[in-house]
Amino acid sequence: MAKRHGIWMALLLYISVVECGVTIEQMEKSSQMVRSVCQPKLKITDEMANGIREGKFPNDKVLKCYVHCILEMTGLMKKNKLNYDAAIKQMDMLLPDELLEDNKFAIGTCKDSANGVKDACEAG
Repeated sequence: MAKRHGIWMALLLYISVVECGVTIEQMEKSSQMVRSVCQPKLKITDEMANGIREGKFPNDKVLKCYVHCILEMTGLMKKNKLNYDAAIKQMDMLLPDELLEDNKFAIGTCKDSANGVKDACEAG
């Protein structure tokens, strides 16, 4: 569950808006933009990509690389490390109120999970 929220949060970092918070519709559009880059790059099927939204994370190397692509592209990770402070700042600016608390909890849970992990796909 925490990883699913982390994915949503990562996708939101790609959005650039002036107003505080974004709508669910804006989140969907933004996620499609990121997906359109990472999915063909890693040859992920629609079924696998859609499964992430449903909380399905099979232990699959290519799927892990896809998630890492999303996290890197959105600025959530850099050099296999979570950019925690930037993530919190972006959440405060972009997330709709109804998603803010759960996403902050999720990112806090994942904060140190990639420390010491050398494989980029495993870190993401």
